Amino acid sequence: MNVQQIIDQAANIAKYIQMIENQVQQIQTLTDQLNEFKHYESLFGDPKAVLLILELVGQEIIDPNTPVLTDQAERDLPLFRIIP
Repeated sequence: MNVQQIIDQAANIAKYIQMIENQVQQIQTLTDQLNEFKHYESLFGDPKAVLLILELVGQEIIDPNTPVLTDQAERDLPLFRIIP
């Protein structure tokens, strides 16, 4: 191996290390985003239920100004109450 090959190999190893560091940073960012999502999910409930509520509000089936008075787990509608 000559000196140029050693220098080239060292440069390739440095690029590989940088690539791994970038991937570790991406994984950490995704982990942070997942944890933030789980936090919001614990506060507001299942996102599918929230979307359903938004659709129902658009159809004027429920009143968005009426808070839920029952347990979220029983109704799965954390922010609204269905109008009879």
